[in-house]
Amino acid sequence: MHVNPNKEIFYTLNIGSSFGNAAVVTTNEEFTIAWNVLRLQPRNHISSSFLAYLLNEPTNKARIKGLNSSSTMPFVSGKELGKVDFNIPPSPSRNALPTSLAHSMTRSS
Repeated sequence: MHVNPNKEIFYTLNIGSSFGNAAVVTTNEEFTIAWNVLRLQPRNHISSSFLAYLLNEPTNKARIKGLNSSSTMPFVSGKELGKVDFNIPPSPSRNALPTSLAHSMTRSS
């Protein structure tokens, strides 16, 4: 699979305790992903970093996990995930947030 670095996100749909983790793809090397990893390609009006932040934010993560269709191992389909609405701030705030968070994390490390 070929991906666009920093423009795509992988999201775990049901990997046990790793359920619902989003990560921005940072490589342009080809690779294969498992059936339970969703590939997200955000539209141009939202950055991949911000969408990953939204998906990983604890309140949103709990809402998504609440859509679980299994009693034994959490699973949410891509179709169900597509129905989730997020509160999205205006563009300047939205684009500054991931940059601020990354800057904060870099400074504290």
